[in-house]
Amino acid sequence: MHCFYINLESATQRRSAIEANFAESRKQGWSLERIAAIDTAYVARAEIPGSIRPAEKACFLSHRNAVFHSLGNDDHAFILEDDSVFSPKTCAAVDALMATPPSPNWDILFTDIGLSDIATMVELILLRNQIDPTRAVKTLNLKSIGFFGATAYVINKASKAKVFALLNAAPNFDVAYDLYLRNLVAQSRVQAHAVFPFVTTSSDLGDTSTVQPGSDKTTDLIMSLFRKVIWIDGGVAAHRDVLSQIDQSLGEDARALGTLWAAMVDKNFKRK
Repeated sequence: MHCFYINLESATQRRSAIEANFAESRKQGWSLERIAAIDTAYVARAEIPGSIRPAEKACFLSHRNAVFHSLGNDDHAFILEDDSVFSPKTCAAVDALMATPPSPNWDILFTDIGLSDIATMVELILLRNQIDPTRAVKTLNLKSIGFFGATAYVINKASKAKVFALLNAAPNFDVAYDLYLRNLVAQSRVQAHAVFPFVTTSSDLGDTSTVQPGSDKTTDLIMSLFRKVIWIDGGVAAHRDVLSQIDQSLGEDARALGTLWAAMVDKNFKRK
């Protein structure tokens, strides 16, 4: 498997982190190549059109550029953002899924996604409780799942040209990259699945430990922590301090309801 990670020239800490993590986790036959990320200065110079923020335009262009680079070989392409984290189980799980793909005509396989729908999150927690972590992972068809995020995903070698053409066809940059992919999936123009439990996650480099009730940063942090808790090597132990901060920021009613919901997803709870 050939992996391409997107990284700004100035982001040396992220570069070192992902390369060290990959070296510890890789299997024979896996390789990692850096793709220089496009920055907001280029977006301004090139007067890239569209209503999304300059950073979002740069992200879209960087991913498109990574997919373009992948066309130079005949392998599947694993596209990664530079805050991605591999598990020692990642390579084996992905290799197994490549040997027995989720569907005959799959285009993209996400190894980690974000979710904002509480019902879907609960269902995944319940599914996580049922899965034997020593056995093979499952896949989720993303056609009807409102996912976000494009931190890590594999593009089928037979679909790379198709995916690049769809990305290149975007008339203006009015939708963020991950949501553009989600729209393609919802329109059945791309067949996408997600590995579950997630076999990659994101590092703490982009997170903040300062919890401010109601802020966008807190929302992002909560969504990120959910992904980290339920991924294949996930758990709460490494995140107790931040989880405690979030708990202290809650009102009494929210904390009470949270206790009820927690009881419902406990392994000992019997559903009716």
